[in-house]
Amino acid sequence: MHLSTHVEVVDIRDSQSRSIRVYFDHNTMLPVRESFNWWDPVAKSRSEEIAEYSKFRDIGDGIKWPYTIERSRNGYKSSQVFAENVQANEPPPPKTFELPPGAKVLK
Repeated sequence: MHLSTHVEVVDIRDSQSRSIRVYFDHNTMLPVRESFNWWDPVAKSRSEEIAEYSKFRDIGDGIKWPYTIERSRNGYKSSQVFAENVQANEPPPPKTFELPPGAKVLK
């Protein structure tokens, strides 16, 4: 996220008081960053996870998708995703949800 980006900040909390902070670009209202903190019982310290979204493109039907997603934990980059092509509302390939022979569904 660029330091000069004007953002709207929204904190979202669940019933157990866990929260995530989402930063929306003021002009586009697209999410540009999200962060959340959690207690690491092994390290006995607070950890912070951040995801940053950029290079949004229209992928059809007015849907905007970030072509770059970067994640970090405690200041260290943990992953990067760069998309070349994203499609929405495409039917899944045939047999996508077919179980392999002999597989059973437990109820």
